[in-house]
This record gives sequence, structure tokens and C-alpha cells, in this order.
Amino acid sequence: MSFANEVYTIPISGGDEISIYHSELSTIAATSLLETLQGENCSCIPYFTFAVAYRRLNDLPSSLLFLHAAEKLTLGTSPALAAARQQILCALASASLSGGNLAKTLATTTDTAVQSALVEEVFTKIDSYYHESDKIDQFFETTWVAKGATFLQRHALTVNTDEVQAKSYLDRAEYLFELGFKEAKEEQPVKLPFYLGMAAVKFMKEDYAAAQVRTS
Repeated sequence: MSFANEVYTIPISGGDEISIYHSELSTIAATSLLETLQGENCSCIPYFTFAVAYRRLNDLPSSLLFLHAAEKLTLGTSPALAAARQQILCALASASLSGGNLAKTLATTTDTAVQSALVEEVFTKIDSYYHESDKIDQFFETTWVAKGATFLQRHALTVNTDEVQAKSYLDRAEYLFELGFKEAKEEQPVKLPFYLGMAAVKFMKEDYAAAQVRTS
């Protein structure tokens, strides 16, 4: 999918706005764009928009820059801020695993003990994001999907070294996807990520017939 013609806007004082094409984004320093948003006292929405935009460019550091800035803006008690905060916390958790980020971290050493410690450090941070989200609303569907995906990642990291632990991670992913599917407040497309998650679990358990049913 091409995003070249997509336009992002920054509301500025006086009721005007700045328009930026996606194709121009790679030529703009993320720090300068961030300073513009901060100078205009923008809400968390443009921050999150540009976090997604930079992620589309595979620029994870810039995406994280905007996500962390957005997270600070959602420290409030209003329902709108709470809902936005949960989305941002899940995005921060996902970013810790996306773009080969964890693989790059592990590549910094060949010491298996150090690698294990690095993995635990990453997942401890991810769990902290989920815990913060659960404190706002423990039935938030996006968190359930993200947690399930995280357990799938943990399964992939341990399947060749600790079969018992790997199976435990896979079972926990399955539990979250199935429960989330049953409890989701809306119909499709909200239920779709849970459905795909269940299909992934069935495939990893080599229950290919069940996996095919989930994706058909």
C-alpha cells in the first residue's frame, strides 16, 4: 500500500494548519517536527499520527520519539485521555518488538546469559506498559490482542531451548485470543485480530485444519 499522497496536518494558532505529505516526511527532521507540535501545544493526536507515519517509513527511533511525547500528554483523568493513553501504551509495547528491534538488541552480544537478560529486560518493559493499560481498563481489547501477540513472540524465542516454557507461552496466547474474541464488545472488525491470533496459535500447535477454519 502506498502512502505517498497521504497528507498529515498540524493545527496552528489562528485556526490555520500546516500540511505535510507522507512523501515529504523523510526529508524533515523528526526533532524539528516534534518541536513544532510542542510549540503549538497540540493534543496527543498529531503526535500519535506522526508516530504511525514514521513507523511506515521504518524509522522506529523517530516513531518512538513521538510515542513517548504523546504518552506524557495523556497523563490525566478524563475518559478521552485515558482511552488515548491505552492506545499509546499498546503502541509502545508493540514497538519494542517490531522492526527487528529485539533481534538487533540480541545481536549486540553472543553471550547467551547476557542475551537472556536482555530479553527479560525488554519483556519486563513491555509488561509495564500492559500493566499501566490494565489499570485504566483491564477489558480494553487492544491490550488483550497485544498481550497475545507478545506471548507468541516469547514462544518463538523459547521453542528451540525450552519446550515446556514455550508451550506455556503458547497456551497463554491462546487463552487471551479466545477470551478476547468472546468478550469483545463489537462485531467485526474488532474481533478480527483475535480470530487471526487464534489461527496463528492453532498453526503453531500444528492443528492446521483448525487454523484454516479460523482464516477462512
